Amino acid sequence: MLGEEVARKLCPRFGLSAAETETVAWLVRWHLLMTMVAFKRDLNDPKTIADFANQVQSPERLRLLLVLTVVDIRAVGPKIWNGWKGQLLRDLYYNSEEYLLGGQIEGSHQHRIRETIADLRKVCPNGRIWNSKNLPINSMIVSGWRWTTLICCACRNRARSRRERRNPDHYHPV
Repeated sequence: MLGEEVARKLCPRFGLSAAETETVAWLVRWHLLMTMVAFKRDLNDPKTIADFANQVQSPERLRLLLVLTVVDIRAVGPKIWNGWKGQLLRDLYYNSEEYLLGGQIEGSHQHRIRETIADLRKVCPNGRIWNSKNLPINSMIVSGWRWTTLICCACRNRARSRRERRNPDHYHPV
């Protein structure tokens, strides 16, 4: 809470408004909240999401807290950040955003999954998206947000391979 008090004193000196000062003070006080919830709580429990979202109170605070959390984790060291942490933070962010905007928590990712699959069909050859068992993805029941991540990685790798085959001397990682 010392940091929060310092922020309340310094922000007005830097020309921040009362509302901006309040936001900065809140972020300083609760900067570990998203990390604690994402890494230590059940993100499939609607009560976890509701409690977290009620603490955050607004989509703007949620966005700012996400940025602060990612920057804080990455600042610790280059090997601290990983895809697992990123996915947990994305899950918490999207569930909380849905809650804050008045949506339902359970099953709320299905529309994002459908949109992602539709977008990928536009860029994948013949509009076919394949999973690791070589079955069309639309023949499977998409059970969660992780499918979206897997599909995106597969398409990104496919696009990277095509670029490398076309111009092997000019490789740019995606």
